[in-house]
Amino acid sequence: MSTELPSTLRTFESIGYGPELQQRVGSNLAISEPFRLLNRADAEYLDSCIVDLEKFAIRNDSNPRRAVVRGAAYRSTDIRRLFSDERLTQLLSRTVGYEVVPSTLPHQMAHINIMDADKPGSEDVDTGNWHIDQNPVVLVLNIAGMDGGTGGAFQFFDGTRDESMELLSRHGKLPDSRCVDIPLPEPGYGVVIHGAFVMHRASPMAPGPRRVSLVSAFEPSDPSRPDMNPNRFVADGYGDDQNGVAERQTRAFEYARHKAWRMMGMLDKFVSADLWEASPDELVAHLARCMQDGLQCASALQMGEVEPRAALVQYLNDTSVGSEPKS
Repeated sequence: MSTELPSTLRTFESIGYGPELQQRVGSNLAISEPFRLLNRADAEYLDSCIVDLEKFAIRNDSNPRRAVVRGAAYRSTDIRRLFSDERLTQLLSRTVGYEVVPSTLPHQMAHINIMDADKPGSEDVDTGNWHIDQNPVVLVLNIAGMDGGTGGAFQFFDGTRDESMELLSRHGKLPDSRCVDIPLPEPGYGVVIHGAFVMHRASPMAPGPRRVSLVSAFEPSDPSRPDMNPNRFVADGYGDDQNGVAERQTRAFEYARHKAWRMMGMLDKFVSADLWEASPDELVAHLARCMQDGLQCASALQMGEVEPRAALVQYLNDTSVGSEPKS
């Protein structure tokens, strides 16, 4: 594994955000330059592991070439070991400017996106819609075919999240002049993105080779930083196949464990703080902040599933920041 620090391609400021976001997130990096993380042999080995996992892939009837393997950290020791490697978390921490840890929601530790090689009679080359991630720091790794030669390059919108969502809502697409391709030159190359604030996708593919990306989520180790992970209780968000059933069975526990981890960290900071002269009201405020994550979790578990649109609106409100539209 390479530990060479990638450079910054875009800052939050350069894509139109005001200083509020940098202050809230603790970083000015929107997206990094592509960088080599793994050598070709290691990437090819991971690809062989992914081939073994394709039996767990979820496919969309409207796009039969496209497949997703969710929860790959549960399914592969090698993939879990890669994204738990301390050298990787240290590299990403240096890249974004604050300390990160692998997602405490194990389903978010590793997703595999697969676009099958072109098959006779297949004309569907869409690789997926524009989207934002519901995780703060995301690593996208080229395992096969993301060099952009036949499409399928990593692509982002050169503007703020709010601006991109407004354009998509109004026009159904984003202007080509504002869409930036980042080809990942060969297997083993990756890119780091603050995915909750940068609209992105894989660019459309022309008929051609198999494309595979491996995606992992990371989050701040400091629990006093804002929690960018929403709860996962979105109605109709999961299929009735075995993958969907498995995720329903784990998501409540994962979310509860994640919130307990944050609450435990906050309580540890409280115990370690110099509060000898704090007033009762100040102590109450500190304790309330420590318990906030636990109360949010209990409320979400009691509420159960919510409609996708309501969940998205709530998430955008919770993570709203100042932005300045680009001219």
